Amino acid sequence: MEVRIAEQCGFCPGVRNAIALARQTLQSKGSVYCLGPIIHNQDVVNELTSMGMKTVDSIDSIPQGTVLIRSHGATKKQLQEIDGKGLTTVDATCVLVKRVQKIAAELEKQGYQVVIIGDHKHPEVQAVVGFADHVQVIGSEDDLHNLSPHKKLGVISQTTQSPDHFAEMVARIIKHGFSELKVVNTLCRETMHRQASAIELCRQVDIMF
Repeated sequence: MEVRIAEQCGFCPGVRNAIALARQTLQSKGSVYCLGPIIHNQDVVNELTSMGMKTVDSIDSIPQGTVLIRSHGATKKQLQEIDGKGLTTVDATCVLVKRVQKIAAELEKQGYQVVIIGDHKHPEVQAVVGFADHVQVIGSEDDLHNLSPHKKLGVISQTTQSPDHFAEMVARIIKHGFSELKVVNTLCRETMHRQASAIELCRQVDIMF
């Protein structure tokens, strides 16, 4: 049996940075709270937990000490709550996610109805939604019916969406006939390379894991 590995694989720079910050913080402080799983990899979560990291679901679960903002980021409200409790913050938010958060806030200030194409359950999307007051999440064609009537629409994307899905949703939004549409490409280039590499590998093998 021949085993092949995708040319583009492994953690992206944003995830590697989050893991490195977590390890550095644990080595210097001995323990740290993480607001949600630091990344979607249980082996890494288990390793960091063994070093003293405590994963919590809410800020109310953090009595004191240091909180690490995971690579997916945190909502604006959560950051305000962290500051209000006087917790020490280590921000491991991916720089590309921060860019999406900033763009969402800027689009709203410019008078656009902000729309993000992505999974409404994904922590990155939930964090971005908190940086503007009226963000609508579009995950599939079915969600297009929920678009509020608005003259100006600003469209962004979850960083890990596929380019094809993003383009398809934008094309369908255009058909709704908004008088002004501003589309900002917020896709992650690293993710795009991995997706393309996975597709190429899929063409070469019989079974893929």
